[in-house]
Amino acid sequence: MHRRPPHTFRKAFALAAVLALSVAVSGCGNDSKTDLANGKTLFIAKCGGCHTMDRANTVGTIGPDLDDAFRQSREDGMGDTVQGVVEAQIKYPSQKLYPASLNMPADLVTGMDVNDVAAYVSYAAANPGKDKGALGDIGGGTDGPGLFKTNCGSCHTLADAGTAGTTGPNLDNLSLDIDAITQQIENGGGGMPAFGGTLTPEQIELISKYLAGIEAK
Repeated sequence: MHRRPPHTFRKAFALAAVLALSVAVSGCGNDSKTDLANGKTLFIAKCGGCHTMDRANTVGTIGPDLDDAFRQSREDGMGDTVQGVVEAQIKYPSQKLYPASLNMPADLVTGMDVNDVAAYVSYAAANPGKDKGALGDIGGGTDGPGLFKTNCGSCHTLADAGTAGTTGPNLDNLSLDIDAITQQIENGGGGMPAFGGTLTPEQIELISKYLAGIEAK
């Protein structure tokens, strides 16, 4: 079984990437036409399964915790730089994690969607509080489908949930019973992190019942 890189390594790697990319993109400016609602929607669907970010209610652990990674930048008033760093990372992601399946693929989003996701991360990362209004209504579902989309959809394809992740197995092609699903979510394995420490037993049960229910249809 492949072992996930230690949190300290991943955090240090993330911070080093931020510093390196800051130099390259420091001249980039924000696009005033960015759509934060679209950015949050895409972040949850494409990125949330791998990254923790409180305002998006995502708890992924494969990639860096974005609140931790950008906290110092926010404290230093470098919000514009954060957007440029995220845009560069989406287009040209680092490929230094092992196994290779844990590395972020390039072009998870393209075109103006890149700007929208980067603008939302720049707004939300390490920004205390909760999203309100239209942003607050996006994502963060508390039922099985909502929890799956937020925590699993960026890595897995599942037609019923409308997700198209490619890092993990296509769940439309797998047949698993509820016990096997629960064990996999709790303990991880095969490149997938364990969610037993980030999701509650009740949340894991909701996701497992949802996935098992799809199989039973």
